[in-house]
Amino acid sequence: DTGRKVPFNDQAAAALFSWRDSRPRHISGYVFPVGKRGRPLLAATFCATFKDMAQRAKVGGVRSHDYRHSFVTRALEAGMDIRTIMAITGHKTAAMFIRYSHP
Repeated sequence: DTGRKVPFNDQAAAALFSWRDSRPRHISGYVFPVGKRGRPLLAATFCATFKDMAQRAKVGGVRSHDYRHSFVTRALEAGMDIRTIMAITGHKTAAMFIRYSHP
């Protein structure tokens, strides 16, 4: 899997970096740091981190992928082209992209 940069609006970025900066041992400039020995962050670690963020924000019943589905759908509704959305989300095939869109 390849890394990618995901754009956020100012409000979302502020919330994410505020959470990141509240973590006691967080030393990287990333919201979700690279795992041990420079390896990519494991999906299980990301899910646990997201769950912690949701609990701190007092948001229940959501998974990280719920926001991915919402982004794809809202971006399509706003008129963003499919190639741009796929570049942001990392979808490599139209078939997988379609699974995430719910206009």
